[in-house]
Amino acid sequence: MSNPSLLSSSDVAALNTLVAKLSPKQATTLDWSNPDHKAAVQAALKAAGRTAANYPTLHNPKAGSGGDVLQTIDRGKDKSGRATAMAWHASGANALFSGGTIFAMDGETGKVLATGYNSNVGDGFVAVSTDTPSAQKAGKSIKTLSINHTGYGDGTVAYTAVADGAATEDDGTDPTIEVEEPLSNVNANIIIALGRDAAHSSPDADYTYEEPQNLDSPYLIVPFVGLASLPYEINGTKGETIPGTTLITYIYYNGNSGSQVQMNTTYTKNFTGAVTMNADDYTTLEWSYPFDGQSYTNTLSLVYNQQALVNDTVSYFFYSFTIPVLGSPNPTYQFAVCSCNTPNETTGYCKQIQNIQFWWHCLAAGTQVTLADGSMDAIEKLSNKNRVRTGQDGKDLAVEATSRGGHKASRNDAPHARVYRLKTDQGQELTATGSHPVMTPSGLTPLFGLSAGDAVSTDKGTAKVASCDAIDYKGEFYDLKLGDASDRAAGLKADAICTYVANGIVVGDHIALRVQRKARARDIEFMRPFLPKGLDTDYASAIADIRY
Repeated sequence: MSNPSLLSSSDVAALNTLVAKLSPKQATTLDWSNPDHKAAVQAALKAAGRTAANYPTLHNPKAGSGGDVLQTIDRGKDKSGRATAMAWHASGANALFSGGTIFAMDGETGKVLATGYNSNVGDGFVAVSTDTPSAQKAGKSIKTLSINHTGYGDGTVAYTAVADGAATEDDGTDPTIEVEEPLSNVNANIIIALGRDAAHSSPDADYTYEEPQNLDSPYLIVPFVGLASLPYEINGTKGETIPGTTLITYIYYNGNSGSQVQMNTTYTKNFTGAVTMNADDYTTLEWSYPFDGQSYTNTLSLVYNQQALVNDTVSYFFYSFTIPVLGSPNPTYQFAVCSCNTPNETTGYCKQIQNIQFWWHCLAAGTQVTLADGSMDAIEKLSNKNRVRTGQDGKDLAVEATSRGGHKASRNDAPHARVYRLKTDQGQELTATGSHPVMTPSGLTPLFGLSAGDAVSTDKGTAKVASCDAIDYKGEFYDLKLGDASDRAAGLKADAICTYVANGIVVGDHIALRVQRKARARDIEFMRPFLPKGLDTDYASAIADIRY
């Protein structure tokens, strides 16, 4: 746990100096050769317990290109009056590990009131929030500072910081925020299926959007409906849009790389007009970007820019409202809706919803899947009407959902982002993304972890890998989610890791991909051969420092 008492007076002074020199809310790449930047970074490392012994590369960095996205998501007081803050960090392509330290400081004295830290590996995204148990009471105002780092595949390190100016204490009560969409009553994450057609339905998905044709990189689509009752009257007219309102929304995609995906202004219909004052209440506003299942060109839901979706993971939703009000110490009132990603307490101004999971693809179009009766069919032709062989003990399972999408990859990408062509000594051949799990005698292994001579499981028993090479590729990919209600009634666990036979090779399904990808990324012994020389100590320490 981070510890403010580890900081000396000079450390605190360095943090306040950096806050004073940064433009509020603007992410800034830090320069290790700049004394003010270096002193603040060293204070952040100290507060998080990141020593030179466990993070040698962070303490002696080779400067990276920078350009990471870092944004303050929440700041202020929790329900007990303690200082709190949260920031989200997206690292970009080829990030191996990332992390950060966040500070909430008294706006007048600069005293550190709360700190927190977090790390992540293999995803390019990390959320950092202050620790609730050690946080002190907030005064009339606070200022926040998040100092984050990324270790990249080329051995370089980028430091990024974002500060937020003093937040004047609001003497009103917290807003009451109700979100009707998106939500899930059955899944841990809100599952949104993109690029569907009638023949490839996703019954497990909470929301399904159809497209007349599948794109190489889909537009992300999210329904968003709800209302908020504010402690002040809204400066506007009942039942109408509110002049002077500022609305900001992003999707933070968490996969092979982190990215802040902007809302698409062409395809999002009536963005500002969808937020109005309630027709009967001066203190309540409503917003409506409803679910309709339509294409990105026609939907009334929120549409975000195209994203090259490669591996199954979660994404984070953020929508900030700044509303003109009457009778408040400030002329505007701000609150936000965002995904949950922290065990610590947030302010009452940040309503948290479940994380979002987009469904898409993994095996190349044309891959032949063995059906329950022993026949084979192309993966893109399967639907929830089919049952497939698991390749284990003669069992079969229903196809409950399919995922699909286009993918472009270079053989020079990070291993988990590449596309590989696997060939066995029995003549089987499989093309898939690097993170797709393949069954071996010792369990599932991602495709990028296989080498010539390794054993893999097939429908004929065990085969040896003849070759497993990265290739340049552009085309359609598909995957299956196995196990339906009848299978679960027969004893299959809802979150079971399932397998099927693809081109004669036993591979993991959609759930296996998600679970196995995270497990392998957090296995230092598995990852060590794929890490740049000297970076394995930092990577192992980052694994140990993952807090949520």
